[in-house]
Amino acid sequence: MQRSDRRVHLLRTAFACRSAWVDVPPSRDTVGVLQQGTSPTGGDFVGRDAELEGIVSALADPHGPAVVIAGPAGVGKTRLAAESERAAVSLGFATARVVATKASASIPFGAFASLISDLDPPSPDRLALLRKVSAAITDRAVDGRILVVVDDAHLLDDGSAALVHHLVQGGSARLVVTIRSQMRAPDPVTSLWKDGLARRVDLAPLDLASTEALTAAVLGGPVSGSSVRWLYETSVGNPLHLRELLSAASESGSLLHRGGIWILRLPLSAPERLADLVAARLSEIAPKAVDVVEMLAIGEPLELDLLEHVCGEEAVEYSENHGLIVIRKDGDRLFTGLAHPLYGEVLRQRMPRSRFRRLSATLAESLESTGSRRRDDLLRAATWRLDAGMPTDPALLSEAARSARQRFDHDLAARLARAALNAGGGVDAGLVLAEAEFSLGRHTEAEEVLAGLVPVCNDDAERADVANARVYNLGMLMGDTEAADRVLEQALEVVKEPAPRHRLLARIGIDRLYKGEALAALADSEEVIRAQDLDIASRGTYIKSVSLAVLGECDRAVDTAYLGLEIARARTSGTQPAHAQLLGSIFGHVGAGRFDRAEADARYSYGEDVRSGNLEGVSTHAILLGWVLTERGDLPAAVKMFRESTAINEDIKDVTNLRLSLGGLALAEGMSGNSEVAAEAAGRIPDHWAVLFDPDLVDRGRAWAKVAGGEISAACADLRTAADRAAERSLLVAEAKLRHDLVRLGEARTEVERLAELSDLVDGDLAGAFAQHAHAVTQRSAAGLESAAGRFESVGAKLLAAEALQGASAAYQREGLKRQAASATRRAADLRQACGDPRTPGLAGGGSPDTLTRREREVAVLAASGLSSREIAERLFVSVRTVDNQLQRAYTKLGVKGRDALREALGT
Repeated sequence: MQRSDRRVHLLRTAFACRSAWVDVPPSRDTVGVLQQGTSPTGGDFVGRDAELEGIVSALADPHGPAVVIAGPAGVGKTRLAAESERAAVSLGFATARVVATKASASIPFGAFASLISDLDPPSPDRLALLRKVSAAITDRAVDGRILVVVDDAHLLDDGSAALVHHLVQGGSARLVVTIRSQMRAPDPVTSLWKDGLARRVDLAPLDLASTEALTAAVLGGPVSGSSVRWLYETSVGNPLHLRELLSAASESGSLLHRGGIWILRLPLSAPERLADLVAARLSEIAPKAVDVVEMLAIGEPLELDLLEHVCGEEAVEYSENHGLIVIRKDGDRLFTGLAHPLYGEVLRQRMPRSRFRRLSATLAESLESTGSRRRDDLLRAATWRLDAGMPTDPALLSEAARSARQRFDHDLAARLARAALNAGGGVDAGLVLAEAEFSLGRHTEAEEVLAGLVPVCNDDAERADVANARVYNLGMLMGDTEAADRVLEQALEVVKEPAPRHRLLARIGIDRLYKGEALAALADSEEVIRAQDLDIASRGTYIKSVSLAVLGECDRAVDTAYLGLEIARARTSGTQPAHAQLLGSIFGHVGAGRFDRAEADARYSYGEDVRSGNLEGVSTHAILLGWVLTERGDLPAAVKMFRESTAINEDIKDVTNLRLSLGGLALAEGMSGNSEVAAEAAGRIPDHWAVLFDPDLVDRGRAWAKVAGGEISAACADLRTAADRAAERSLLVAEAKLRHDLVRLGEARTEVERLAELSDLVDGDLAGAFAQHAHAVTQRSAAGLESAAGRFESVGAKLLAAEALQGASAAYQREGLKRQAASATRRAADLRQACGDPRTPGLAGGGSPDTLTRREREVAVLAASGLSSREIAERLFVSVRTVDNQLQRAYTKLGVKGRDALREALGT
């Protein structure tokens, strides 16, 4: 066998027929993972509601047209037709289904054979035969109504195609027909929509939101945003490809269910079963297409002209015509890729190493010979040279590694940087390697690399860069503040040049900020902002904007954050994305009560990180978005964000963010009344010195977990301690939230004066709304509570508005104003429903926290959870008689007669 023929044979055995995807059942393991939802081949219907509604409307109309559903393979034509058939049955239609195949196309009326098998031998008169077959089908009608579904009508034989046209034209049956777009259909079928006899419905790929909905339906639970983005881009919105990817991820162990959310761990490896299926797709591949698909497996996407230069125009054209590759336009340029998302993975897995090296060398040499034109050409060339084992300049490898890190491909960055370091790349290569290592959660390995660079630093810039990376890794990621402080002190003793020294001062400012020393960090920021280096100056604006936000100067914080965003976008270096500057604006907008703008900035940053694959950024902005959603009262969405961040942080071993994501989860679940989940999250919060955001998430999360568990006294004690600590650090926005939480738990009288003071110290409307609410509670004023609710609602704080309205309802009831009470109750119920039906004391039973005393509520909640009087007494350190007395008073105030009615009365 000749070498080229042998290659063709090997490749043919490595692939599979695309049509096999439709009919292959999931393996037992896949079903085991997916059984919470549905199998990958059906059981859910997402993203086609508008199309289905249009088809049903056509069926319901006695004079409605036939329907032709068109679209590429796997887009959901058959499924939409099946849903249409199901709807037709509910409308009183009899139904019949036929499926055209290549095999039946050679037989007259072959597609309809199952419906006309009892007919007499066919008549030579074609028209008579057509009428006879048509009558046989319409005889199946119920009250003259029958729907015939014809699947894959582009494969119909001439007789069947003529029959379809005859049935539609004669009106004796209603038809829903599916065809594959870009495939030639028989003329009688084409004429259906051209002559106005049928409505054509073109199915487009699913959008991102529908892809997420379908994925969640298949898996039976929420999916991380970064995973959904990858699935969407890889499947190109094709439902069939999406299901294949989920099956592949399940079987390969890449699909993980962590903390209530599904996460994909990439890269995804295709299991053998799917690899064998891909084997039939290219079993008839022509020799000239071999290089095309293999080149793309290694380097996709490739510019069309580069691929044609390497493989020849004829081979590329053949591959496109036979559905092996696709060509897409990006701006003014054309790019090529493999037609199926798993082709490349399977090819790379099964390609001999020697061939992989040879093709990589060919790609590198071809790219270099045609000239680099794209931003990532250097990265591609360096990667291909490394894969080919070709000698490469260490400076080129280092630059490519930095480019890979900027694209958040940390595995590739580490690989390139390690090769550069081994080839003599020095400090530059070592820094990128260390940064990639700690981004992958390998903190000890990163410190080993960085410590080894100290003796070989040549100037102050390198000394500052190495020290900065070590301090971040040792202090923030490893929690060893003593070692981090020693490194920083030693660096400051030797680094004298202004720009490198400013870099170290920026590190000091960031560390002070995260220690909760916002006033000191704010002072540090001014000198850093004046640095000539834009990257360093952007760090200064970051420190300043966040410091201002937590100190209550919310408007200045937002202005500074947006200035920092402009500076960051203008810089030419730096590893942090520009939108990281928006942390200060998010905190500033929340502190001022501008929740819409805070959510917009958080969603933008989260989306940017998801698109770029920056998992560290996704984790951070998922926390911020979850926090904003919690403040708004959108608790189910907040829980999803916190769960996603928690799963990522556990994977990359980011203790700082894990602390915050678990605190946020405890907070949102606690307000939702999910006591066990909230307590579990609170119990897992790790210790760390970075406590700047503790008051907002960790302290409140732990307290609200206790509230959900009925330990209101303990929660109030924790909140008061945290509020006092925040006041000592001048963290005024956090202090206001903590003190308002105490108001919500029945402690308004102790907090009303300080909240009034804070309303004058903190920018915006939120602190003023807190103060107004506290005053109305102490005054037991129905009108005041309703006014506070309106103020909360105007800033978008739905949950707080609902609680205030529930309190107003109770106050109106005390005043005998039943109509006003009922109105407030209805509005509170609507807002509560919009929040996902939370369970907070302010929403419970009689409504306002002042309906029951704090101790009465605490005892009642614990009794409703099933604890006996003795168990409650032991938990609260009181006597059993005290518990029984408090419980009896709660019964009287709530109008119930026993423990069984407590849960409903309390709304828990």
